[in-house]
Amino acid sequence: MLRHTTTRLIRAPVGVCIDCILNLEKFIKASHYTFAVNKVGDDVYEVVFKWRKFGITRYYRVKMRVVETGERSVVYESTEDSDYYMKFSFKLEPVDGETRVEISSEMKAGLMADLLGRKDYASFIEELVDKGLASLAQSLAQSLGVAKGASSSAGVSCRNCLLYDSITGRCVVLGVEVRDHLSPPCKGEDFIDVGLVKKRMGG
Repeated sequence: MLRHTTTRLIRAPVGVCIDCILNLEKFIKASHYTFAVNKVGDDVYEVVFKWRKFGITRYYRVKMRVVETGERSVVYESTEDSDYYMKFSFKLEPVDGETRVEISSEMKAGLMADLLGRKDYASFIEELVDKGLASLAQSLAQSLGVAKGASSSAGVSCRNCLLYDSITGRCVVLGVEVRDHLSPPCKGEDFIDVGLVKKRMGG
């Protein structure tokens, strides 16, 4: 069994984060490892992952169900008739008006697991989490009428951006480490004012 656990800080309240994470399609679809996502039943989705290594591209079909397992917990888990077993568990904890999310994932050994290996599997999950959370954050900002980008990078700080994760010190939309908060790796193009987002949410 391959396993990987990672933690992120989402700069929004728990309730908002749960509502976003319940949207498996938007979360999973953002990854470049995702080839297709289709809803096939109530809270059930068919996901096709794409992996390329050693010049060979392979596709892996996983049928997953979304379950809200508790007040602050969401699970994506493969169904009994899925080709592969995969599970993502999200545990959410409020932290000063924001949300700490622990994401645990596991996948049973098989062709995909043998191809990936532990290091590749960890990279696969980290990318999927970053891209998924970035997609959900951007959708949240759009729904609140908060535009991304800045007219210039002057005065823009990653610390004030919805897409900055202070736990990892990374920009989740680009998946890179932020070395200078006043010199965003996106040059301000993906900047989303977290203060304005919170204000629009009534925070």
